[in-house]
Amino acid sequence: MKSMTPRQWKLYRLIRDNTLNNNPPLTQKEICDAFPYDFIYNERPNDKCPMIWQDVDFINSRYEVEKIIVVDRFTYRLGTKTECEDYANKLLVGAVKKFRRYWAVNKKMEMDGQGKLVSAQDKIIDEKSQARAFTEAFVDYALNYTEEDEIEVEEPQEAETTQVQEPERDERVIQYDLWGNQVIK
Repeated sequence: MKSMTPRQWKLYRLIRDNTLNNNPPLTQKEICDAFPYDFIYNERPNDKCPMIWQDVDFINSRYEVEKIIVVDRFTYRLGTKTECEDYANKLLVGAVKKFRRYWAVNKKMEMDGQGKLVSAQDKIIDEKSQARAFTEAFVDYALNYTEEDEIEVEEPQEAETTQVQEPERDERVIQYDLWGNQVIK
């Protein structure tokens, strides 16, 4: 496990001393002003100095520092028990959201190539059906790199359309693409 850098120790001590002196939480601007050679303050809409966040995240993940730095709207201070519990809950909610996306992507990848019995419109897929009989989780084209390092994208072939003639009471023609979607022209 990596140990903390001198810059991270200086940041921790600044936040610790500020909190123990009952001062308001430190802003990113105040931290950048305190360490002008370590942190660069940028005029961005949100995070003015991402390096501070990275260092605080690193400090909080190390067991050699017993205190917990609470981050709230880009301000930093050592937290009380309730503040740390609230902060931990915020981290958990963010992690759960990421895990949901992770599992959804994995589930889609696992389903690739599996047969389907029912279409998205809840109709049985058979020989006459226009719906795909297998799940396709990935695109069908590949990236080819030329010698000049330019990226060429090999486009998928034109979607084949089939014409289905409705009964004689209605003389319109309906076209479908390979995925069973109706093509409107």
